[in-house]
Amino acid sequence: MTPTAQGVLVAAATATADQFDPLLANNTARVTTTVSPSADLALTMAANPNPAIVGSNVTYSITVTNLTPADGAIENGETVTVTLFLRNAGNVSSASVSATLLATNGVTPVGNNTQSYGVLTNSAAPVGRPFSLTASGANGGTISAVLQFQTTNGPVSFTFTLPTIFTFANTNFINIRDTNSAVPYPSTITVSGLSGTVGKVTATLLNLGHTYPQDIDALLAGPTGQNTILMSGAGAPPVQGANVTFDDGAAGPIPDGNGQIFTGSYQPASYLPSQDLAEP
Repeated sequence: MTPTAQGVLVAAATATADQFDPLLANNTARVTTTVSPSADLALTMAANPNPAIVGSNVTYSITVTNLTPADGAIENGETVTVTLFLRNAGNVSSASVSATLLATNGVTPVGNNTQSYGVLTNSAAPVGRPFSLTASGANGGTISAVLQFQTTNGPVSFTFTLPTIFTFANTNFINIRDTNSAVPYPSTITVSGLSGTVGKVTATLLNLGHTYPQDIDALLAGPTGQNTILMSGAGAPPVQGANVTFDDGAAGPIPDGNGQIFTGSYQPASYLPSQDLAEP
């Protein structure tokens, strides 16, 4: 099925038989799915110039950013909340079950690391509880969330694979000129060796410096014509030696002309009404 609205989706299934079934309690199963939004629009507005002089023109720039949902992967160094499910596959119901998430195998618990699962009915549907953790592991490696029980049973492990991160760069100097395209234009980065689905892309400008960063229009273009503005009309002067990463998952957009640009991660943003950039 395809969910059509945000919220909690509950699906249930029931099995019956023509023969006598002495244990009907395990003939029904239910699963709960949290449906997240497919878009999260954020709106920012800036005035240029600000402050303005009486009788002068003021341009208002409105930026709409789609803060898309998380990519669903647990990344190295990322803090996430996961739901860990337990099911009683035995013939009798359990006593009340309490489980503790251990700090081991690349997992550091965050917050309350002990959860009560209650009584697990035999052969019933799995029961899930949320645990928050910070992942730490090798590029493309695995981590294991280990639950220790307050009984003689267990422990139980849940394995997660960290994404493989590739870095591609062009370390040649880019000269940003006042009234023309930068040299070189474009600055080409060769990307190779990728397969499967690419879950996330970030772009970084290293050692960015300019006396008036609002003059910088930075465009990222793909090999088949896809393109996006990373920054335009952004940043109060000056910017000096900043390593600026553009990441849709960053906490906020690169600042407008009222805020300086420092080393860090920002969402891309354009504060000018239009850009007429040369074809890369």
